[in-house]
Amino acid sequence: MAEEAAELLLEQEHPQLDEFPPDSLSRVAYQRLQEAEKPVGRVRITQSLSEHCDNELAETYANASRPS
Repeated sequence: MAEEAAELLLEQEHPQLDEFPPDSLSRVAYQRLQEAEKPVGRVRITQSLSEHCDNELAETYANASRPS
């Protein structure tokens, strides 16, 4: 429900954020949505190989390889 309230606040030209306490879920969701609208300049993608694979998938794709 907080996300829905934040979306409604985002649609308003001058949202009244003072009516919400600083730690309210609606206000936090609103700030998160505002940050999501900013263009992305750089990302970092990482991979962890410590994840456990499904044994059936491991057997199915054991001989698969990607061209380098």
